[in-house]
Amino acid sequence: MMTRAQQDVLLAERRGFINRLEKLASRELTPEEQAQWDALTNKVADIDARLIELERELSVDPTMDPQQNSLRASMGRRSAPLSANFRGGPSDGDLLRSWLRMGTPGEKAEDCNVLARRGYALGAKALEFRAQTKGTASAGGYTIPVGFLAEVQKAMIAMAPIRKIARIISTDTGETLKVPTNDDTSNVGAIVSEAAEHTEQAMTFGEISLGAFTYSSKLLKVSNELLQDSGVNLEAFLGESLGERIGRAQSAHFMTGSGSGEPQGVITAASTTSAGSATAIAASDLVNLVRDVDPAYLDNSDSVAFVMHKSIWAAIRKLADSQGRFLVGDLGGGAPPQLLGYPVYMTNDMDSTIASTKKTVLFGNFKHYAIRDVNSLVVSQSSDRWFEYNLTAFLALQRTDAKVLQAAAFRTLVH
Repeated sequence: MMTRAQQDVLLAERRGFINRLEKLASRELTPEEQAQWDALTNKVADIDARLIELERELSVDPTMDPQQNSLRASMGRRSAPLSANFRGGPSDGDLLRSWLRMGTPGEKAEDCNVLARRGYALGAKALEFRAQTKGTASAGGYTIPVGFLAEVQKAMIAMAPIRKIARIISTDTGETLKVPTNDDTSNVGAIVSEAAEHTEQAMTFGEISLGAFTYSSKLLKVSNELLQDSGVNLEAFLGESLGERIGRAQSAHFMTGSGSGEPQGVITAASTTSAGSATAIAASDLVNLVRDVDPAYLDNSDSVAFVMHKSIWAAIRKLADSQGRFLVGDLGGGAPPQLLGYPVYMTNDMDSTIASTKKTVLFGNFKHYAIRDVNSLVVSQSSDRWFEYNLTAFLALQRTDAKVLQAAAFRTLVH
């Protein structure tokens, strides 16, 4: 029967083989070195099998009855290489390759204890990273498990805030959508005398067409090794990230798009209110901006709002009276920012500096800005096109157009 001393000898021998394999793993192998690798891997696998048998034998306690010993022996077999749990049984070198790729598997506490006794360096740095195409950490290797939080911290920027307050129209097809318009604000009624003839006053209608521009996230090719080895839900993360690429493109167009070959931006169509200074914003400028939008457009408070860059909002927050008291109070409690009783939305797609000709603040009723979406955003993947490279391609698409329905509902502050 084997003893703990024999176990220690095997572990020491195993560690020696592992050290030699680590040196080989640092570079491309020659045919002779590959043969050494295979031989060493087989030796380690043989030692692992002997260690497993030793652990099973050492689990037998002569003071226990045969039934109890049988139970302990079967529990000892639970310490078989973790690769057996998902490959139906370990092949030569499976366990070693798993360790070289991922460090110590952390399936259960008892597994970690067994692996530590068998010579694993718990928490060891991984020796191989899988990546989008080339195995570099920044291209995806950082998502391979080496004892890390199973999520990806993603850089974010403010985008498409107008979607929160604009009029969203969803259609099943992309055929041109006609939206009738009418501006009868210049026509007024009149008092007439008894039996007098009534003057005729016709209405003038217009029409706005909403098409469907196809937005693409641009193609992303990812190695299948990365998809298999990543410790996060990489498909979900990629889908969300590609959708945000489209969101950033749309956000810019919703603000300043020309309306020709792309959506029309609100700022493009809105009338302007002149600021008192080319280099500063005064409280009176903001009051005048609201004044210049007809009160008829301000009834729907859910859609009436200010939109500006965060740097402009910071400048407005610093406005103070003659006593040094800030004109914009601290709302606190996580409440959304407000200005003159209306919510403020931030976007990176407006001017961030106060200078001549800059349009720094947008105000209006965004119910009169229509965003037309054809169905919903679609994220597709294909493993066929680049199958010879073992790559999967991801692509997000969305068909969208947008236009201002009533330009009088908006004003921008221009310096």
